[in-house]
Amino acid sequence: MKSKRAWSVLVSMILVICLCVSTSAAGSEADKTAGSPEPLVLVETESPIHPEKEKPRDTENPRPHAYVTSKAPTFGSLGSADKMEGTTLIVTIMANDALSSWPNGVDDTMQRMLRYQGVACRWLTDRASEYGVTANFIYDWSVNSDLLYQRTFEEELVRYDGSMYGVQKQYLVDEVPVASLMQKYQANNVIFMFFLNTDYSNEVNPWTIHYHDVAGSRGVDYEFMNIFVKFDNVETPPSTIAHEMLHCFGAPDLYYANELIPQEFVDYCASSGTRDIMYTVALGDEITDWFTGLDAYYVGLNPYSMQVDEWNLGPSQHFPE
Repeated sequence: MKSKRAWSVLVSMILVICLCVSTSAAGSEADKTAGSPEPLVLVETESPIHPEKEKPRDTENPRPHAYVTSKAPTFGSLGSADKMEGTTLIVTIMANDALSSWPNGVDDTMQRMLRYQGVACRWLTDRASEYGVTANFIYDWSVNSDLLYQRTFEEELVRYDGSMYGVQKQYLVDEVPVASLMQKYQANNVIFMFFLNTDYSNEVNPWTIHYHDVAGSRGVDYEFMNIFVKFDNVETPPSTIAHEMLHCFGAPDLYYANELIPQEFVDYCASSGTRDIMYTVALGDEITDWFTGLDAYYVGLNPYSMQVDEWNLGPSQHFPE
């Protein structure tokens, strides 16, 4: 009797164990069918600044704002400075190079250049408004300290050619958070101004590397100005800064023949006594030069200029046809 009862208990235990194993196996198979959860992967990203304030994109304007979340900036098809409209961010770099240097701290010359930046930006804003276009410039590094940088270059930057473009651009890529700045200030365009503390004996005039022309090549993405504070026994006036800024938006020089401007038109400018800011710049603390319909055509504000047809001038980058 005891052996039968023991056998019965043993059989019952075996049945219970089999049932548990079967249930566990069924649950495991169900997990496989449903798909096990993937491990959480943390990806380092650059968080947007004040995303709740980001403006909706204008569906009527096909050119998007430069709102980005990556570390690499997204520029338009015409480089970092496209059309002279919307918001343009000015990033200032007080640069030391093999021939010039700035003192430690902000000195009177830096403050004066800041004031001249303001004069140039306000003048361009007023000129754009004459064509019904809103063009704002954010430049004041005394208020927004993240718009001012200082860098020492071992090379010589005070030169006429564009051979240092790669060095200067690499500095901007490596050390200036361009994408974050454009996002923070909701900027459509960005221009980089390198100021070099040259002396009066310097004979190299300020010049600009821009999308339309750099050492014979095309399509540069970072557009910047090399402003030599003193040159040819004068100090750089606000007219020069405005002139160089207009280059970034596509305006050509009118005082020498180039691929857009034939020599005949240069001669005409000389004989007519024009005060077009792309032909001549005035000294002084204010800008008294002219902003002409031709300038407006080349920076994208005016779709047509009679002088283009009359003198067979090259097309604007904004109106190529």
